[in-house]
Amino acid sequence: MSHFFADDGARIHIHISGDGPPVVMLHGWTSSHQEWFPFLAALQPKHRVYRWDARGHGGHPLDGGTPPTAQRMARDLQNLLDHYALDRVVVVGHSMGALTLWQYIRDFGTERLAGVCIIDQSPRLNRPGFRRGSEV
Repeated sequence: MSHFFADDGARIHIHISGDGPPVVMLHGWTSSHQEWFPFLAALQPKHRVYRWDARGHGGHPLDGGTPPTAQRMARDLQNLLDHYALDRVVVVGHSMGALTLWQYIRDFGTERLAGVCIIDQSPRLNRPGFRRGSEV
């Protein structure tokens, strides 16, 4: 397992494998880089795959006991892209990883992205009246 340092000094665990154009995979809430094991055999022969353990997940302690924000994880993604000098990257986000990706696009734009894949993210979160994906 490797790591990089975020701009606030946090050490972020990352697993890198395969060869080819970069794909960054962002796991869901309470998960880790292991979430992506079923996809590696198909991706690694054609892509360099970057799978992190987001802050507070996969063995990272919760700093201060509070979960990281989408803004902080989006910044961590920017730090990952900077550290490994990645451009024209495809980013796959599942659940919380999708939220991180949307926040990244909001905060940093799409210039460094070749594509995005959003998997299983609720259309609305923590809103009054929210029930099973539809407005009440």
